[in-house]
Amino acid sequence: MASGDMISHSMPVGQRCIRRKTFWRREPRVAPCGRKFVFDAEFKDGDPDDPLAVCPKRIDQSDPAVVAKSSADEKKYQELAAKDFAPLAYQDGGLHPSFRTLLKENGDIKLAEKVSVIKYPISRPPSVLADPSNRNE
Repeated sequence: MASGDMISHSMPVGQRCIRRKTFWRREPRVAPCGRKFVFDAEFKDGDPDDPLAVCPKRIDQSDPAVVAKSSADEKKYQELAAKDFAPLAYQDGGLHPSFRTLLKENGDIKLAEKVSVIKYPISRPPSVLADPSNRNE
């Protein structure tokens, strides 16, 4: 980048304009708050100091398209959260019958000791014991 490509006159820190060919771009303002990053936001008392604290009240106007998309996503999430789904874990063909028998007889920790060098127990034994090929279990 040539020295004349970056111009930062009379702009606040963090808002330099970069000129590349015929386009002008502004670096986004980033403020950490609420355990996340907030972009291009103006707050009532300036940028927050504590990234773990709740974000202070914003004084800028959000983009209407972003607000509409966000509210549509929230509505869709609430609809999906209200539904009752069958668990999909371990439904890739099931556990080999010999391992399923060992798990039923000995439990997850003993099975891990017998078949694994690392000896990590199975994360969800009831899901593993449910045979996807036999819907009666």
